[in-house]
Amino acid sequence: HGLGVLERNDAIKLFGTVGLLYIMFIAGVDINMSDFRRSRNQSLVYGFTIFGVSIGLGYVVFSRLFGFQTAPALLLADFCAAYTLISYPIVSRLGLTQQRAVTSAVGGAIIADTAALLALTAITGASQGKEGWAFWGTLAVSVVLFVLLVWFGFRYVARWFFKNIESEGVSQYIFTMAVVFTSAFAAQVAGLEPIIGAFIAGLALNRLIPSQSALMNRLHFVGNALFIPFFLLSVGMLIDVSVFFSNPKTLLISAGLLVVHFAAKAIASWLIAQTNQYSTDERNLLFGMSAAKTAAALAIALLGVETGLFDTEILNAAVICIFITCTISTVMTEFYGRKIALNIQQEPFYHTEEVERILVPLANPANFEQLIDLAILVKKPTSAIPMYPLSVIDENSDTKLNILQNNKIFERAAAHAAGSETKLQVITRVFHNVAGGINGAIKDYLITDVIMGWNGKSSAVDKFFGGIMQQLLLQSDEMILVAKLAQPVQTINRIVVAVPPNAEREIGFGRWVTTLYRLSAQLGAPITIITPSKYLQKLWRAILEHHPKMPLSFSESNWCEHINSLENHLLDDDLLIVITSRQHGVSFQKTLDRIPNQLSELPQTTNFIILYPKQLALARYGDVKVE
Repeated sequence: HGLGVLERNDAIKLFGTVGLLYIMFIAGVDINMSDFRRSRNQSLVYGFTIFGVSIGLGYVVFSRLFGFQTAPALLLADFCAAYTLISYPIVSRLGLTQQRAVTSAVGGAIIADTAALLALTAITGASQGKEGWAFWGTLAVSVVLFVLLVWFGFRYVARWFFKNIESEGVSQYIFTMAVVFTSAFAAQVAGLEPIIGAFIAGLALNRLIPSQSALMNRLHFVGNALFIPFFLLSVGMLIDVSVFFSNPKTLLISAGLLVVHFAAKAIASWLIAQTNQYSTDERNLLFGMSAAKTAAALAIALLGVETGLFDTEILNAAVICIFITCTISTVMTEFYGRKIALNIQQEPFYHTEEVERILVPLANPANFEQLIDLAILVKKPTSAIPMYPLSVIDENSDTKLNILQNNKIFERAAAHAAGSETKLQVITRVFHNVAGGINGAIKDYLITDVIMGWNGKSSAVDKFFGGIMQQLLLQSDEMILVAKLAQPVQTINRIVVAVPPNAEREIGFGRWVTTLYRLSAQLGAPITIITPSKYLQKLWRAILEHHPKMPLSFSESNWCEHINSLENHLLDDDLLIVITSRQHGVSFQKTLDRIPNQLSELPQTTNFIILYPKQLALARYGDVKVE
């Protein structure tokens, strides 16, 4: 419209449509489902209040004051209901992701956007003459069948694919795109808008694509570099800039959209604040986070134009509204988020925790990708410290050949980690003793966490734990995780943690609790703690002191005395994590020495991690008395 340089032809429309589906899919995948579950009740009230007020107030404003017909007035009101959490990175940077106002805003976005997209289907269908009980009954049945197909059918197929197909970037990306487009097509067949199919597909695959994974990074990269820009370009080519200057109606409609949008968010924020005793700053933060609209709102506006319910004036007004709301949202979130963060830290804060550095010894080419993926999930997301893959080479006549062979493994590890933008600093040590080489790297690079692989088969397990592992435990005090993963870690459904008595008294208790929390958050997997009944309440209080929002359930069992009983607590796709202790640790007991041999007897499909917490250096040289 502006310069006439490029025609909005079929190619632009095709890529724009793909970009629209892509941006709705990413919106579904990016939602933190753990936050939504924690604030389910508040989210339901907040989301439905926004949707109800927007529809009611918006219909009155646009039908009575602006004179729109029923369908366009309702669609404009529906436009006001949707919002996008573009300011979430701000609260994440300020460390406020666990605040109740933030979790309410996240959950409310799921409810409000889903309701707005479903209302979009009903409004556009009614505007095209599809009315009556037959239409609504058919639509209701088709919607139920569609949701069951995507939520259960596609998710089951996706879990099988990620679990059984080799972890390779291209095949996973193609499969994910196939799910998106198939879901969009299925939604269209069901009488819904394709963008709803893409959004539901994102929610269905949410737990299978961790936010720190290589696949998630590829999805964001391709979307941000290709499809989403084409979508924005195609929308921009619909806008007639001259309307801004020739027709004041555009500005009036923009004002109406802003009034309805902000009124709905203000009323919902006030209601949640009153019923849950929010402070003024929390209420304003909630309002600020829900004040922006981008993806869903822009999709509604564009479909309004394509169905003939909107004209160019309304599309221009929608773009103005999006620009203003995004600006106000980021400013308010930054201002009130910072105030809340400062109130939380009223006392001077001195950071004494050591910098996290993760060492990943790589010996088996068959499992190095799983170890790298596990390390990425438990690594602090905001840390710029690289991970340290390590290879220890025996000093003999084939040393040079072994170094060259290990360099190939490092190249593959670097390529795999690059998919998630994780930096690696590879280490090669020539040493006569593997445990000594690992311990030397721990000291030289100030390592805090070691993630290493299970040494495989039954005959090798005894040798592994009786030799290298035992030496490493005696020489090092840092946290060590020994992992045996029979399936890709992102397909884990639940984390089962066996905790011995007095584990909360170990110096490394807080670190392994944080590790569990990160792993649970990345996988969207709940945690079941197994511990003797006598220590359950004490352990529960200790864990919640570190992470009050951790999704926990407890099961009572004297598993330390009967280690084989752990198998009775496991289901398919569970990850068993056994918290043990070095000798002389405050939670150590002799039965823990049998854990490696006992776990080696479990079925080959069992996923488990043996976790040795960090301990005090002096604990290796003298007894620690527990009073």
